[in-house]
Amino acid sequence: MALAPDVRVNSVAPGTVATRWQASLHGEAGFAERAEAERRTVPLSRTADPAHVAQAVLGLPAMDLVTGEAIIVDGGKHVVY
Repeated sequence: MALAPDVRVNSVAPGTVATRWQASLHGEAGFAERAEAERRTVPLSRTADPAHVAQAVLGLPAMDLVTGEAIIVDGGKHVVY
């Protein structure tokens, strides 16, 4: 509030993202198994990749009337909770 309207504050909150880090943490087969299990419960039936997160990050600056929002990039997983 103190810096508005000159400063807008938003965030991007990714869910599971298919990255090398996930593969090194869980192993290729382990992450593939975890991702497949998650896809069965996620409304969009997909696992995000870095490009999906980048879409949200790059889209926010063009939304000049959006502030105070968290953009969740998880294929709808959060609505299942």
